[in-house]
Amino acid sequence: MLKFKKTVGDGMGRISKNLEDYRKISEASYLVADQNVHRYRIILRYFFVEHERMRDYLYPNDILWHVRSVEGMEEYKDAELEQDLAALVRWGNITPRQEVRNPKTIMEFNKKSFRYQIAPYTVQIERMLAGLEQSGDEFQGSLDKRPFEKVLLALRAFLSRDDVPILEKWQDMIDLFSTIRTNTADYLAYVSSANAEENMQKDNFLVYKDRFVSYLRDFIVGSHQTALKIQAILLDLDRDELDRIFDEISQKPDFAPRFEEIVPNVEEKKEELFEIWDSFVMWFLDRDGNLCEYSILQARTDDTIKKITRNIKRLGERHQQHISRKRDYLHIAKWFAEEADIGRAHELSAIVFGLPEVRHYVVTPETGSTAYREIWETEPDWKLLKPRVQGYRERTKPTSFTLNTEEKEAAKEAYLQALKNTEAKMLGYVRDGEIDLSVLTYVDTSVRKVLLGWVSQAMLEESKVVLTEFGNRVRVRVDESERIKIESDDGVMKIPKITFTFEDGDIDVNEG
Repeated sequence: MLKFKKTVGDGMGRISKNLEDYRKISEASYLVADQNVHRYRIILRYFFVEHERMRDYLYPNDILWHVRSVEGMEEYKDAELEQDLAALVRWGNITPRQEVRNPKTIMEFNKKSFRYQIAPYTVQIERMLAGLEQSGDEFQGSLDKRPFEKVLLALRAFLSRDDVPILEKWQDMIDLFSTIRTNTADYLAYVSSANAEENMQKDNFLVYKDRFVSYLRDFIVGSHQTALKIQAILLDLDRDELDRIFDEISQKPDFAPRFEEIVPNVEEKKEELFEIWDSFVMWFLDRDGNLCEYSILQARTDDTIKKITRNIKRLGERHQQHISRKRDYLHIAKWFAEEADIGRAHELSAIVFGLPEVRHYVVTPETGSTAYREIWETEPDWKLLKPRVQGYRERTKPTSFTLNTEEKEAAKEAYLQALKNTEAKMLGYVRDGEIDLSVLTYVDTSVRKVLLGWVSQAMLEESKVVLTEFGNRVRVRVDESERIKIESDDGVMKIPKITFTFEDGDIDVNEG
């Protein structure tokens, strides 16, 4: 079956619907074991290194010798090794294989001898851990325009008709794309990290600031030109041609024969190819008003340059504070000494040192054409100042109020009349002591609001019986298995089948 490298993240590989694929990873138990974690790590790292050297099976004596060679593990015992190997076998990290080397006695036959092989899951875990150890605690990555140029060439080659196998061209393009995504994300995370921010505050950063800014700007200019060409190709690409290419790739058989009988699913492979392609397109093209990843990358790179520039300015200001201003002050003092008019001296002082005893007030902002008037042409704005004393309250005067009895009575009568009209309309829908919405073709808007209010109240009652505003006791039954439509003047509503049963025997029902 065709195997695709899972290197592009979202869209690479399908999201499994099988619950078994989300089982507990027992093979990772040795990393978080309560005891003897360092012993498990030493043993499995030895297995992994030997596996990379093409030595798959290890004997207990070899493992024991290696563990004892580690500093601090000189007292490691045979019983501890046997216990650790049993735990690793139980978790599925290693697989035992019994060996009997020409036994001469029954006792020698019964004494089992094993050699062990590391499991594929564990190889991947150790390979990941080795990569993490090499990468360290900080992000790496880079911003380089050359991978963009390579992606452009790979995209053109992928869409061209030549003698190179289509699957090889597809994998080359996706590998380059994965490199771009990983390197750019890691480098931006690096320059945005707390350690990088702290280093930018140091004085020795001034030595590297030109190199940083030049590096980022060169990436923006170079990658932008290449990205525009990639975007033009993606916009002009015919979807039918892409469907033909993916159909050809999905028909390719797996180059490595397997013992397992795997029936290749061409449609699933083709769907996966389109998902990978969509991830590639979404990285370079804006869609539905959302910025693509490349646009976000450019914006973040610009922000990084601005942040570096701000830090450089801040460092420069810090250096300026420590520079002696004696010569400047003597030059300014000469100006004051040569000035004979005290008024002109005050003006000079205001220009050089600012206004003394400045007070700031909040006033109404100018709007329209008045915003461009000179300050002496502007009318003064009055600001009421309140005392800053604890417990201060403004004085209040008692004011009279009007009862408006007639208006209240009129509003009350109008409300009661509206309630009576609604009750009369509602009773028109009652048949045999109940209202069944499933048999009604039309429901008045005011009646519908009252009925839905009863449903809301009934949901809060265990008995599903409510006391209505008309003084009736109504039992509400909701049948979720059936959906109905009720029409009103303001539209159509789809709701479950609801029946309202009046438990009062003296209700006045209008049969018409």
